[in-house]
Amino acid sequence: MSDVESTQAPSATSETAGLAEIRERWSALVAAINDARAAYYRRDAPTISDDEYDRLFRELIELEASWPELQSGDSPTASVGGDVAAMFAPVQHLQRMFSLDNVFSQDELAEWLQRVEKSLDGEPEFLCELKIDGLAVDAVYRHGRLASLATRGDGTTGEDVTYNSSFIEDVPAMLRPREGHEVPDLLEVRGEVFFTNAFFEQLNEEQLALHLTPFANPRNAAAGSLRQRIDRREQDLATAQDGVVLQQGEPAQSDRGQARIDRLRSDLERAIVRLSGLRFTVHGIGQVDGVSISTLSEGYELLANLGLPVSAQAKVVPNAQDVRAFIEHFGEHRHDVEHDIDGV
Repeated sequence: MSDVESTQAPSATSETAGLAEIRERWSALVAAINDARAAYYRRDAPTISDDEYDRLFRELIELEASWPELQSGDSPTASVGGDVAAMFAPVQHLQRMFSLDNVFSQDELAEWLQRVEKSLDGEPEFLCELKIDGLAVDAVYRHGRLASLATRGDGTTGEDVTYNSSFIEDVPAMLRPREGHEVPDLLEVRGEVFFTNAFFEQLNEEQLALHLTPFANPRNAAAGSLRQRIDRREQDLATAQDGVVLQQGEPAQSDRGQARIDRLRSDLERAIVRLSGLRFTVHGIGQVDGVSISTLSEGYELLANLGLPVSAQAKVVPNAQDVRAFIEHFGEHRHDVEHDIDGV
């Protein structure tokens, strides 16, 4: 029995399991998987069976899906075999992604509105929209073609998830401008990747049916789903299929190999279903070349005309009173929205 086997795995949703215990289990899994990879790839002397390796790797995937803060470039889920993969490589945003300022009361909102009016010498129009509770990403289009999709990261540098974007219908690989609109030479947009509440409920029902740990909330599920190593799963499946072809003369080994192929294929299909269930909504603009944008609402109109998904809830209002009305409306009707929100 390996050291990692003798460590009792805590439930990711257990109220009694502290984050320190979860991190300890994550570290044990990472060490065991890396040791197994080194033995297999570098020393050509496997120390555990393929089935045991798959079990450990699936547990690591589930743990990181439930606790996205554990995910890092050091994890075996962020590499292929013994080498660092291009996916999750650092991507520097063309313009920094800043955090939003917050107000939590009507008094704080009034103070903010006063500062805005004072700095502009008058009351402006306001663009109100819902803050989707998802994972912030940065997408760059060059001459209409998607060049990169990256996580927010520290605001300056994120992780490359471009490959996975090909499975997300809302992220167009090519911009499709409506008649009369031209594609900018360069367009950087910011948006949110998320699950609808309906899809999240369906996802957790399937997790429970498979005796897997349900996700804590839609945001964690979306973050874990976007950061899956689909390319590695595809490579593992292809390698296993090649192995079965080589073992056709040995029935017992061939049967075990086919069982592994079926398991890997099932895992890959579930991963793709999770990815394809993700939605994407654009809520900001970074660097742009080839077009002039004077207001954010004008920018949203341009993005919609280029085929990018923008929020149907965004609304321009003429004064502070209507800002408050917008906030109050969605404070009362937040559960009528198809996705979780964490502000306006």
